[in-house]
Amino acid sequence: MNLPIRQFVLILLGTAFLLPQPIRAEEEEKSEPEVVEPIVTEETLPNEPRELSLRVTTDYRQKDSETIAALPRVDLFYGLAERVGVELSLPMAYHKGETGRAYGAGDLSLGVKYVIVEHQRNIPAVIIGLEAGFPTGDRERELGEGAYELTPFVALLEDFGSFSVQGNFGWARQVTGAREDQWNYNWALAVPVLNHKLHLLAELNGDWGHRPSSTFSPGLKYQLRNETAVGLAVPIGLTRGAPDWGVVVQFQTGI
Repeated sequence: MNLPIRQFVLILLGTAFLLPQPIRAEEEEKSEPEVVEPIVTEETLPNEPRELSLRVTTDYRQKDSETIAALPRVDLFYGLAERVGVELSLPMAYHKGETGRAYGAGDLSLGVKYVIVEHQRNIPAVIIGLEAGFPTGDRERELGEGAYELTPFVALLEDFGSFSVQGNFGWARQVTGAREDQWNYNWALAVPVLNHKLHLLAELNGDWGHRPSSTFSPGLKYQLRNETAVGLAVPIGLTRGAPDWGVVVQFQTGI
């Protein structure tokens, strides 16, 4: 997909985010938004205090004859305090390329989020955060980046009643190794169907770096019960720097 189409998708999501919403006279403040966690995009809101949740994701990507995957990636989310949450990501990385196949621990990451603006009527939730990446994966076997990395980011979430939009912008900077940096963007549109048990998702994820990468992922998220859901997404590469296609399967539940 060429650059103008990619820009059109970005403008479409941005326009949806800025659409004015009708205000009811008796409504003073909007209640908590109906939040459906995206599949490829990082979830926006931190957990409630002392709330712990588990996410297990299988993420398979194919680019020409090269395979890059997390089999699986385990994420833990915990509400540390009011408006504050932490998360830990532990991937088992798989890579197949010209030098052969490799499987083992990938790069561990640890993040923290803080809600600076709570969601209100016609006002989106605004969250700031910082993610730290650690070179626990073997760089020589293509299982990690081989550098410590810091990513400060800003995230937004707005519920429009019939659909919701959430996402983030971040700047990833390697503080060791090659010291490369890049801007990241991740946005997700969710539309409820089947009495809000099923959500249709459209996610746009990418970065501007040495080799710009962008993917579009249509997907489905089904709520099994209050804190348990399963999801399926199919990432499709929009640029040459992105994998051609992929499959992401996800399970999330409270603990």
